[in-house]
Amino acid sequence: MNILSSSKESNITTEASFIIAWNIERSKHPYADGEFVKQNLLDVISVLDPNNSKLQRLISNNSVSRHTIERIISEINVEVEQHLLNDLKNCEGFNLASDESTDIQDKPQMAIFVRYLTSDVLVKEELLDLLELKDTTCDLKEALDTVLVKGNTPKNKFVSVATDGATAMVGKHIGLIGLLLSDPTYREFIPVYCVAHRGHLAAKHFNFPIIFKSVLESVNYIRSNAKNDRQFKNF
Repeated sequence: MNILSSSKESNITTEASFIIAWNIERSKHPYADGEFVKQNLLDVISVLDPNNSKLQRLISNNSVSRHTIERIISEINVEVEQHLLNDLKNCEGFNLASDESTDIQDKPQMAIFVRYLTSDVLVKEELLDLLELKDTTCDLKEALDTVLVKGNTPKNKFVSVATDGATAMVGKHIGLIGLLLSDPTYREFIPVYCVAHRGHLAAKHFNFPIIFKSVLESVNYIRSNAKNDRQFKNF
């Protein structure tokens, strides 16, 4: 086997390792499942093409240990994050959506989503960051500043921010919106009340019992019988 052939096979096995790691992460499987996938591939090849020694060798040389999968996923994460930050630097403008909540250990966290317009006039939406917060309202502003500064995101392209309408978010003086409006480093932007949260609040006060009764009766009729369910899906 010459050097070029060896280098090509090495690149192929590396790419295969990245594909396995990507699918493990996307399906939220344990990192140790890499070895399980590898063994299954070897077993399948031994049945479908037992004489293909080259393919069996390539699979055997595929490094998919738990630590390797973890390292590959970290590399993919860095690459995806860098690609997103580059897109934001070159975009025409971007909007933010932020929401504060707590995890299963009651620790406050803030999720920041970004929607931006690329130079090719394509609208993209991604999770920008997920941050752990302190107990102060001002920490929301500090967390957002940290994310934008870390990614060197141009504030002059900031167009709007959507929140859930909570006091910590829309407060005039100490809320996130109020603090952003009082910060001269941010350009003038449009505060937006999240449509999903408004819809949820509207549903809580939606008082049309006749409509609800009809909807519930229809759903119960469809779900009460397997035949009805199949017919409705085929409708």
